Amino acid sequence: MLVAGQLTFTATALATVIVALPFNRALRDAGGRDLGRLRRFAKVVLRGKDLPLDEVEARGAVRYARILPVAMQFQLAFTGLLYVGIAFQFVSAAIRGDLGVFPEVFLAAMVVLLVWAVPLTVRRIRRARRYVDLHAPAITDRSADGGLPRASR
Repeated sequence: MLVAGQLTFTATALATVIVALPFNRALRDAGGRDLGRLRRFAKVVLRGKDLPLDEVEARGAVRYARILPVAMQFQLAFTGLLYVGIAFQFVSAAIRGDLGVFPEVFLAAMVVLLVWAVPLTVRRIRRARRYVDLHAPAITDRSADGGLPRASR
């Protein structure tokens, strides 16, 4: 039963990554595939830095902020599903007595990492949504779809 759970959650995690690919591509496209611009968008949108943006960059930052919450929600889903799959594997190893105390230590480390990462990601999702609420009315975005990839329309 534990192996079936492990395979189910791991396969679902991989499916989540495949479904999220268009959103990640749309994030890169929002910055014109320029890594420096994407870093600047992340600083402005997620950290609240007051960096100067020209009109094109301001529109790109709003588009980035519109897509980012969805991409980050998929990231959270992937991480959670993958961790549950790994947890099934380590619980199975702990029950069999394989690997000594390694499964218990690894499970504890996973819990600590999740307790740190999930609230951080949720805060970033809220910041991105707040950025859109504050800046989207000021930006006249000509695209009616808000920059979302085709699969989500």
